[in-house]
Amino acid sequence: MSHPQFAAELLQRAEKHGPITIGLAGAGQMGTDIVVQVALMPGMRIGAISEVRPQAAIDAALLAGHDRADIVQAPNAAAIDRAIEAGKIAVTE
Repeated sequence: MSHPQFAAELLQRAEKHGPITIGLAGAGQMGTDIVVQVALMPGMRIGAISEVRPQAAIDAALLAGHDRADIVQAPNAAAIDRAIEAGKIAVTE
């Protein structure tokens, strides 16, 4: 499958079912790269980032172009669910 075909299929799926939502463990160098790449992929989104240094997760999301108001700290599973359902990025330890 070529990249343009994959991108088109992701977008088509998102239009029908909503974006694929990813939960990410860690926002170090590789995790930050993933956050940035997902932000560039129509049809996918980061829903939550678990990071022992919450500011690193916030910084990764900001670097990817997300608004600070769309990044929320979520101390428990219920708060993570609420954030994701509201279209925000949940940051948790």
